[in-house]
Amino acid sequence: MRSRGRQFFAEAIRLNPRDPQYLLMRGIALIDVAASESAVDRTNSLNEAEKSLGRAYEISNRKLTMVHLHIARFTRKGRRTVLPANWKNI
Repeated sequence: MRSRGRQFFAEAIRLNPRDPQYLLMRGIALIDVAASESAVDRTNSLNEAEKSLGRAYEISNRKLTMVHLHIARFTRKGRRTVLPANWKNI
């Protein structure tokens, strides 16, 4: 993701760290960007997306169901994910 986008999400998260929506949107943006990147950059973006989505899920007390949809999106793109043990029914 371009540095300007990273700065936007970093500032949003800094201003309201208890709102999982910013982390969810960051994860979604990283997945979308990964589709047009080289293999190394794609792996880095998807790793960051996985971290953002996982953190959003944790902050929401495991209630943010949109995370499941977006984890499935990048699992379909050929990347096998390793999810935390406490993620059930994905």
